[in-house]
Amino acid sequence: MKFYRHVQSVLVVASPVFALVLLAEPVPAQNWSLVGISGQQQDSTPDGQGGFLFPDHTLFEIDLTDGGLSRMFQTTFIPDSQAIGFCPDDGFLYHAAGSKSYSNNPFRTGHDQGGPDIAGVGFQDGQYLEAIHLGTQSATAIFNANPCPNPDPLLPCFGLLAPRPDWVLPEIRRDSTQTDSSFGARGTDEFSAPRGLAWSASKNLFYLSDDEGIFQLTRDGNCRFLARPAFPSDGKLNECKAIAFVTAGDTTRLLVGHRNGFGGNGLLMEIDPESGSVVGETALAYPVGGGSPFEEFGGLLGIIQHPVTGVLYGVRKTSDNFARELVTIDPTSGATVLIGNMGMHIAGIAFVRTGPGARFEITSVSLDGSDLSLTWTGGIPPFQVETSESMNEGTWTEAGGPTNSRSTTVTVGAPPAFFRVRGQ
Repeated sequence: MKFYRHVQSVLVVASPVFALVLLAEPVPAQNWSLVGISGQQQDSTPDGQGGFLFPDHTLFEIDLTDGGLSRMFQTTFIPDSQAIGFCPDDGFLYHAAGSKSYSNNPFRTGHDQGGPDIAGVGFQDGQYLEAIHLGTQSATAIFNANPCPNPDPLLPCFGLLAPRPDWVLPEIRRDSTQTDSSFGARGTDEFSAPRGLAWSASKNLFYLSDDEGIFQLTRDGNCRFLARPAFPSDGKLNECKAIAFVTAGDTTRLLVGHRNGFGGNGLLMEIDPESGSVVGETALAYPVGGGSPFEEFGGLLGIIQHPVTGVLYGVRKTSDNFARELVTIDPTSGATVLIGNMGMHIAGIAFVRTGPGARFEITSVSLDGSDLSLTWTGGIPPFQVETSESMNEGTWTEAGGPTNSRSTTVTVGAPPAFFRVRGQ
């Protein structure tokens, strides 16, 4: 795939046994790749390698030519909804997840894919936001409505440690004795469950869609309710899903997609980003060659505009959750073109910058006798360690076999010896 496009890290350091120099191939600062996140279908079909064929809450790079996927890594497990959005100002991918309290039963169970049943899922608020560095695959939590440890040992907690947001009600987490529905109250500026994120460069914050409407969410975790617009075609207030700012010429519009579509069409609603009022609506046509429902577009689950080409991409909801499709969209006419079946339950998409902030780098090296251990960050697997006596092109040979891991140990031969790691 093209996330790092045949980049390499070469490690060269003087040593009596070998010579190892850190030399990274230049990466253009404004390359962009499409990334998607899978939802939480909890499908148990094995992949034959100890994992799942349809992994939940996992990031994938999406090929713009055919919709093919390359798995990146799994995000933090937070029950319920998943959404992603990229901030070009800091280079982080933001992952919003969780939901408000929606159950009054402290014994209601839920689980992560392949994990044990957990009592109390949905009983407490669980909204969560983290910033992900794609190069290191590390996450930093911004807020967490249900961090560990839980004050009530009978109830679960999830995610990385972060402050509980002050816009969530109740201010203190309900305990297992508080089963009355009043303890599940939602604050004025409290989103229900994130369905989509759209970065606003002019306001320096995200617009978030969910079944309660549209919210403004800052990178440091402040949330404000904007509006709950209804789609003109069916009057539905709770169907907002895909969301993006789309620019054509000097005009930028905020567009929101209908989660299920109506009357055989997908629906793309324009709203005023200041007031949240409805400006207009465009019907999306069925993409020729698309899957079921045939001759109907269905729902729009994700939408994003390429920052350079201006092409608008969307995720079409098909009858099969594991056969969602990547399409291009003309936001004026509503015409759509099929790119390909992604073969995954992709729930949201974002373009990410693949410049220096996501560089492929060797991070550590250690020598124990003739065993050389290397670790690195970034890149797309599979990886291959190579060795050379001169570093001249045509002299590199493979050291060990390919690996999907970001660490390996190889044998050092007679000096001089140089080593490099190749990714895709």
